[in-house]
Amino acid sequence: MVLARTIHVFIKLIPAILALRKDRILWISQEGKDIDEKRFRRNAQRILNTCISLGPVFIKFGQWLSSRADILPQP
Repeated sequence: MVLARTIHVFIKLIPAILALRKDRILWISQEGKDIDEKRFRRNAQRILNTCISLGPVFIKFGQWLSSRADILPQP
């Protein structure tokens, strides 16, 4: 059961993490200029939905993550 939950979590998180990483690289390379707002909003919604679907621990993780400007830059 623990292994199944771990696999489920990874299957849900990997696409969201990869999208976040890609957005961060794009944001850094363009120095925050000329960014595609729709893309960032879509990926932010994806991460929110992923955290909600995974449960309360991931909600707290999302809250912590949102407070870290060095990880998630302000729009």
